[in-house]
Amino acid sequence: MRVKSILNFMLCGVLLSACGGNSDQIANNTLEYTTVSGSAIELKDSIFDTKVVSNEYVEGRGVITFEKELEFIDNKAFLENADLLSVNFPGTLKLIGDSAFAGCKSLKEVKFAAESQLTTLGTVAFGYTALDSINFPESIKQFEDRLLMGCKNLKKITGKFSNVAQNAMVYEGRLLAVALNGISEYEVEEGITNIVRGTFADQDLAVVRMPESLERIGQHAFEGCANLKEVHFTSQRAPFMSKSSFNFDNGLKLYIPGKYDYSKISDWSQIIKDEEKVVKY
Repeated sequence: MRVKSILNFMLCGVLLSACGGNSDQIANNTLEYTTVSGSAIELKDSIFDTKVVSNEYVEGRGVITFEKELEFIDNKAFLENADLLSVNFPGTLKLIGDSAFAGCKSLKEVKFAAESQLTTLGTVAFGYTALDSINFPESIKQFEDRLLMGCKNLKKITGKFSNVAQNAMVYEGRLLAVALNGISEYEVEEGITNIVRGTFADQDLAVVRMPESLERIGQHAFEGCANLKEVHFTSQRAPFMSKSSFNFDNGLKLYIPGKYDYSKISDWSQIIKDEEKVVKY
C-alpha cells in the first residue's frame, strides 16, 4: 500500500511538470493573468501576433490561449486596463510594444519565464502601474526610455541592466529607471552621464544630488515632481538639458558651484538670471 502511494505521488509530480505545474513556467501558446474583479478581461482586436483561441478565468486566474506560440504584444494592448492585477508571460515572447501596459493602475506583478526570449521593451511599456518590483530577463537587448515612468510604488529593480545600489536600471552610463518608493532624497551615483527622458517623472522626491560625471538631462526628466525643492550640481561643466527637464512651479531651486560658469550652456543662460531658480554656492 505504501509503495502504491509513493508511485502515485511520483506520477502526479511527473504530470504536473509536463503540464507546467510551476506557476512561473507556462505553455508558450498562453498568457496568464489575474484581475481585481476575478473575471476575464476584454481583449482588443489584433493586439497579438497570433490568433486568440480562448480567454477564460477559472480557479482564480485568467488564461489566454493562442493558436500559435506568442511572440509579440502590440502597442497599447492593455493600455489603462484598471482591472489587471498580474501578468505571467510565456518564454517565447520577444517584444512588448509601446505603452502596452501603461496606466494599468492595479498592475502589481509581472513575471518573465526563466528561459525568456524577450529582447525588446517599448517606451512607457509598464509606465504608471502599481508594480512594486520587476526582474528583467537577461535576454533584453533593446528598450526605450520612460519604461517605468511614474511607477511610484516601485521598490526594487533586478535582473538585466539593474543597479542594486542605485535602485535603478542603468545602461552604458544612462539612468533609465529608478525605484524610489519611500525615498525623498536621492544621490545619482558617479559614472552616470545621462538621465534620460522621464526617468524621475511624478516621483515624490524632495532633494536630488547630481554627480560630476553628469553630461545630459533629458526632456521631462523630473516632470510632475511636485515635492522637489532642491537639485544639487557639482560638475565643472553644466550638463545639457532642455527647458522641460525641470518644473519650477513649486519653488524648485538648482544649486550650482559658483566657481564654474554654467551660463555658457544653452538653456542655462536664462535660468541662471533668475535668482529664484538658482543658488550659487
